[in-house]
Amino acid sequence: MIAVFKKEFRSAFSRIYGWIALGILLLVMGSTFYLYNLTYTSENTVGMISVYTLVSAFIIPILTVSVFPNRKISNTDAVYHSLPVSSWDVVLGKYLSVLAILSVPNVLALLLPLVAGFFSVQNHAQSYGAVLAMVLFQCAWLAVCTFISRLLNNRWLAALTCYGVGIFWFLSVAVVFFVPQTPLASLIAFSVIAVAIGVCLGFITKRVVFSVALAGVLEAALLVVFFVKKTVLSGLFERTVESLSVFNAFDIFTSGIFDLKSILLFVVVTALFVFLTWRLYEREYVQQEPRMAFSLKRATSLLLAILLVAASAAVCVSASFVPNTLSAFDSTSSKKNSVSDEAKQFLSTVDKDVTIYFLESSGAEDYEFYLEKLASSSPRLTLKKVYYDSDTELFSSWSISYADIINGYVSDDLVLVCGDRRQYISHEELFIYYNSILYSNYGIETMDYKTLREYESALAAMGASTELLAESTVPLYFDGDAVICEYIEYIIADIIPTPYYLTGHGEPSLSDISNPYGELGIPALDISGGIPADASSILINMPSEDISSKEAAMLLEYLKNGGQLTFVTNDENLDMPNL
Repeated sequence: MIAVFKKEFRSAFSRIYGWIALGILLLVMGSTFYLYNLTYTSENTVGMISVYTLVSAFIIPILTVSVFPNRKISNTDAVYHSLPVSSWDVVLGKYLSVLAILSVPNVLALLLPLVAGFFSVQNHAQSYGAVLAMVLFQCAWLAVCTFISRLLNNRWLAALTCYGVGIFWFLSVAVVFFVPQTPLASLIAFSVIAVAIGVCLGFITKRVVFSVALAGVLEAALLVVFFVKKTVLSGLFERTVESLSVFNAFDIFTSGIFDLKSILLFVVVTALFVFLTWRLYEREYVQQEPRMAFSLKRATSLLLAILLVAASAAVCVSASFVPNTLSAFDSTSSKKNSVSDEAKQFLSTVDKDVTIYFLESSGAEDYEFYLEKLASSSPRLTLKKVYYDSDTELFSSWSISYADIINGYVSDDLVLVCGDRRQYISHEELFIYYNSILYSNYGIETMDYKTLREYESALAAMGASTELLAESTVPLYFDGDAVICEYIEYIIADIIPTPYYLTGHGEPSLSDISNPYGELGIPALDISGGIPADASSILINMPSEDISSKEAAMLLEYLKNGGQLTFVTNDENLDMPNL
């Protein structure tokens, strides 16, 4: 293996393609590091690593097809057959030679977080977690490209196939959101995949009958599951695509989550495709069996390979059902994926069942890991991801239509439900914000989302540009614990505090346009029958008649017990002794 490794590594740099690939990778790494970490002093090197990894994904197919050239023309494998090396030595030597080329800039990536630390405070945990994901991603993607290059004779066809597979794999997670999450949609999607597997297998093995039979078995199994227990298929296609995408696994690390399930996927994909590449090499150049209509040895080998692929996919998909609370860890400096001790202490006191729903294709999906952590803090909390296609009745009860979702009319991503009460939350509410215009004009440093919108509306009414206000606003830090816990405390309360305004003494109606307070949307209150227990505040707005002494005594007692009262008065009220 060492001899093969040395030959292929020297061969890469004896021709210009190895130097060009290395130069592009170093150029991309250096320029993005300068942009993200030296110019904008980012707190980690994740931005640089993300761009570099994407570029390396385009470079790897070129390096791979150069290691496995057009063997029918060049007959390069004949050189290794004349040497005392095994097929494993050849495959691993070629694979590791490409990995060694990539390791040159990868070693530099290990040093850059330390260099960035001289210019700004760095979160090394998130940076090195992204570096680990980058290396594992390259190993997995290189293994896939190695298999494709070995499978196809023409290097240009192999390169185009690698790019096609990579683009499809990259876009699959985004495209899957357009697939309904109903059992029927999953059945159709898996059926198409079963046919595609049969076609690809027939192309690789040249055994049409076996490929058609396998596709038929898969289709039959899907139909059995659909008619016996179709609920199993609900949302299963999306989960399968997400759990088998190495690009999605890499994104999880760059978002600040150290995920063991993603590491498992990288390792399984790498080991599987290196093994399949070896099987191709072994079959084509070592065994040299005569081509027959049927060979028990070949059929057994093919069946074992299929079972291995199926088992690998099953392991990765099954791992996706493991709760993130057991397999993932927060590596961000803001701890946006963690639940604070104060929030855990409050949630442990929740004595009513609360369900947290987050809607399909919403911004809240970026915080799924955090929401799982939050829900695990209390046995009373349940987290559910809902889709319009499979939960139509639930969306109807919230007065949300599919058109609202498609057109972006739904700004709320989370719905908290406790009994008959529910509260809608936008994921934007989970942050504390900073607005440079408000800071420079009013000295306001931080504010929550609702306060920010109130100021923006007021400034927009004065003629300020809403686009400029939006551009000058940045989320300062994550405050999901405080926001969600406050909403939970509200919906589980035995008595929900309610403001009232006093009536029955000639007060002007709040809906009167001549009233400076306008329509406040608060209920009227006649206290002749007593003050409700849920009264958080009472507004007395310029009555034209005095209240009774009994009502005055009730109001004084209400104030002594901690109630709040706002009294808007005028000269006429000065002659009213009880008031």
